[in-house]
Amino acid sequence: MTRLLLLLTLLASLVLSSAPLAAAQEEDEEIDVAAIAETVLDVDPEALVEALVDPPADDDLPEGFLSPPDGTPANAELAESFQIPESEFPEAIASVSFPFDTDSEVVPGLVTAGYLNYVVLEEEITDEQLDEFREGAEEGLGTPEPGFESSVEDITVGGVDGLLISAVTTQDNVSAVVQLVALPVGNTFVIGTAVVADQEEIDPAEIQTYAEDLTLAGAVYLGTIAEEAR
Repeated sequence: MTRLLLLLTLLASLVLSSAPLAAAQEEDEEIDVAAIAETVLDVDPEALVEALVDPPADDDLPEGFLSPPDGTPANAELAESFQIPESEFPEAIASVSFPFDTDSEVVPGLVTAGYLNYVVLEEEITDEQLDEFREGAEEGLGTPEPGFESSVEDITVGGVDGLLISAVTTQDNVSAVVQLVALPVGNTFVIGTAVVADQEEIDPAEIQTYAEDLTLAGAVYLGTIAEEAR
């Protein structure tokens, strides 16, 4: 079983003592990721990495996601597992990860979390590198075990082509969903992940919306950091 499927099993096990939460609200903003990418490419990659030291402020995150006040998120046992090491990308010079808590009045689920990963490469990300990312994700997911569903799909977010990596399971009346959106922004993969587990039925499309919104917010924040680092 792959790491992602193991995480789903862990999510299901965390649900047992939790209580239901409220329904989510969707956000719809027009963000030009291609324009952000141009700004990012104007910055030295090393300088960009050095500037990515603090997470986005709560006001810069989608509704329902919050930076942990002390840097340690709820369900901290999951956070390290969702960090994406730079070793998974041969051309990467660094990988920066930020975990987020959720607002119980906005994001539904008994166990919920969000993550942003920035994988910074030396040069602009090519279509070939995106294809290699897709192939690696497909290989990593492998053949799901009974009770698990997973997929890697092409997706367009903010006018830029990226990937949607999805994993879903239902075990012992507990559903768990992980939706990961990877978007190339100049020389940086911006990867937003939304995680939800609940005893109620979960709509994966709704969790995908959270992941897309988090990825777009991450791209905007990257653009802001790049502007300041120029």
